[in-house]
Amino acid sequence: MLIPAAFLSLAGCDKTEPPYKENNPTGTPSGSLRKILLEDYTGHKCGNCPRAGAKAQSLKNTYGEQLVVISVHAGGYANPTPSGTTMEYDFRTQPGTDLDVFFDISLSAGNPNGMINRIGYPFSHIKSDAAWSSVVDSLAAIPASAEIALFNTNAGGTYNISAKAKFLQAFSGTYKLALYVTEDSIVKPQVDYSLLPSNDTIYNYLHRHVLRDAVNGTWGDTIATGSITPGVEYSKNYVYTPALLWNTAHCAFVAFVYDAATYEVLQAEEQRLAQ
Repeated sequence: MLIPAAFLSLAGCDKTEPPYKENNPTGTPSGSLRKILLEDYTGHKCGNCPRAGAKAQSLKNTYGEQLVVISVHAGGYANPTPSGTTMEYDFRTQPGTDLDVFFDISLSAGNPNGMINRIGYPFSHIKSDAAWSSVVDSLAAIPASAEIALFNTNAGGTYNISAKAKFLQAFSGTYKLALYVTEDSIVKPQVDYSLLPSNDTIYNYLHRHVLRDAVNGTWGDTIATGSITPGVEYSKNYVYTPALLWNTAHCAFVAFVYDAATYEVLQAEEQRLAQ
């Protein structure tokens, strides 16, 4: 039902007082650009979900690297059909199910729906695809309050990952770093209600930004707590081995920092897996 567990090891969180130097210039620091996380909750048997997927991709085309998209396959529409049938493949993951249940998306609101930076929890965090544009527009011009630098190297199919976060203003509370894996451009069937009823399945549908796993668990790791001084860098290092069936040339690591009390995402970053 769920994807195979991948090997994971985790090092401790290091804190470096400013000023600091970045030794690896090949990473992808988010800098002062506020990057927005869009989580699209979907399913391959959801006939309205291609509409939402197209909206997410349109926004991605507009905002480029400023928008990070994750497609979370969860809920009844993501359940596979019996082996040997068209919809037998399974994009569900344990992290995706955890998120769907906790944020009460598929049961209370149905698919397609999503969250943008997880803002509004617990009463107004679920956003229909019709609202995505206006929410992303409203967030895009807000200056970043944190930075993330994400790096990865490939050691024979096992990835060494470094994620560094720096807060740009003073905060108080507990903040976490989550690190997910996505895979793009997977060609599998998808139900689409916009087609004629006699032909409501796209057999070569291009599934984008599919959540595959969480490197450090569904909720990530605590990186800072208490009074947080601007400019201090927090780092985490991981070792991770993707599942053999994934096309790592189409995979990316997605990191984001969020408030552990409100779940609101402060900053996100994405980097393709090194080949």
